[in-house]
Amino acid sequence: FLRKLKKVKKSNGQIIAVGAVDANNAIASFSNRAGDAKNFYLVAPGVNLIGAYNSSSTAYASMSGTSMATPLVSGAVAVVKSAWPYLSANNVANILFLTATDLGAKGVDNVYGRGLLNLERAMQPVGAATAVGAAGSKPLALAATTSAVTVGAMSTAQHSGALTGAVFDSLGRDFTYDFGRAQLSTRVDTLALLSTSVDRRIASVAVADKSGGATLLGFAPNADDERLDQMSLAYVQADGSGWAATRGAASPLLDQPAAPRAGLAPATAGFASARSILDRTASSVAFRVGLGSGDFLTFGLSNQASEYFGETLVAPKREIQAATSIQIGAQRQLDRLALSLDVSLLEEASGRLGEPSSSMFAASGDARTMSTQIGAALALTDRVTLAAQASAARTAAQDGRESGLVTRISDTASLAYAVTLAAADTFAAGDRFTLAIGQPMMSHSGAMDIALATGADPVSGAPLLARRRVSLATENPELRLEMDYARQVGPVSLALAAMSRLGADGEAGRDVHAVMVKASRQF
Repeated sequence: FLRKLKKVKKSNGQIIAVGAVDANNAIASFSNRAGDAKNFYLVAPGVNLIGAYNSSSTAYASMSGTSMATPLVSGAVAVVKSAWPYLSANNVANILFLTATDLGAKGVDNVYGRGLLNLERAMQPVGAATAVGAAGSKPLALAATTSAVTVGAMSTAQHSGALTGAVFDSLGRDFTYDFGRAQLSTRVDTLALLSTSVDRRIASVAVADKSGGATLLGFAPNADDERLDQMSLAYVQADGSGWAATRGAASPLLDQPAAPRAGLAPATAGFASARSILDRTASSVAFRVGLGSGDFLTFGLSNQASEYFGETLVAPKREIQAATSIQIGAQRQLDRLALSLDVSLLEEASGRLGEPSSSMFAASGDARTMSTQIGAALALTDRVTLAAQASAARTAAQDGRESGLVTRISDTASLAYAVTLAAADTFAAGDRFTLAIGQPMMSHSGAMDIALATGADPVSGAPLLARRRVSLATENPELRLEMDYARQVGPVSLALAAMSRLGADGEAGRDVHAVMVKASRQF
């Protein structure tokens, strides 16, 4: 045995010594222990195993011995080798050693050696996974999508298999991997979207001042969920001019449709604006200047810091990237009609359309998005106003990041629209009912070129690289419906809101619904 052991030690790890265990994974009485061969020793079931017997071509027998355990290890070697033909004998043995189930004393010991053969673990990746793209091998680092602008197109590409490739473990083995599923697994929760929409209309408390204007002050601190922290301060004069500063809350001046002189102020559908790409944590400063005769100019600056959030009840874990938006708007008020035009420039630092920069599908450098938004509001009666708004945005082309799979992203065009109906004193004096229907900002043209490994050469094990073009046109744009009813009860404002997302995130057949009740107190 010692002579054989010396030969095994010279075999460069290409020989596996095998022992037998019983049904309780205890070393069999007839089996050798690992001893000095512990570093290349495995155990496998070898007591009372049923197998073919040589008495006839159809005979079976129950037998015990290391001669029953060894074929199990040999079979595992064959399974691993057949899955990855380019692996050397040393590689195959090392895989079985690394993935064995530890038995006996912790770690490699003198009885069980490396432990119990575990074929299931042997067929799974060992160590960190690595993605291979145009820039070569890079550690796999995926982040969650935070915007629905391109997620619909990504979902379509995923279902078509365009985003399916291969990753490699620390031993160089290739494994099929769906990059699209990983990218789309965490998306903005519908309840969080509804909360943002409600905040846009009822998060503030107005106190009239001596000039007939209004001071708006609102806050909603929450120590357990930083995303829900909100602060806003604004002063709006009687003629509509004024200023506002917010953090984590909708601005009362930005993206607001112009209001007719006579009749109810129109409702706002935030999802129909290019600024919806920004996360709700963004801060903003805005000024509105009156030019006389119902004409106004609005200037706004929004900033979003790079942050990471863990999973909460209202949203999955995700990260957001720094972004800045500059907006200029013009409004004209007539007696029953109001018109508005807004132009904005959004610059995202190392991200694109809400995608975090660490994503495998991210682009390099800053992304610049130019958008134009038009709006109109018509006072049907003194208590009912119908409004419409539409936004068109274009994001400039970018090259991919070296750590990702993208080689280039072409110009991407996005569209959004909404029609809203606002009514006051519907069921009780002072109440307000709002209904909005439309399409959130989603891409309708553009393409993304990617390079990813699809497998490995069966002889050399070298990655097989494929280049694909993924369309960023959303085939089934989401249709969104929002409804809220607000009523003042003493110093407390109560609101009931609901949202339906038909084909959520541009994924056909994925319908999501949410209902929320909110309250704010006047002081």
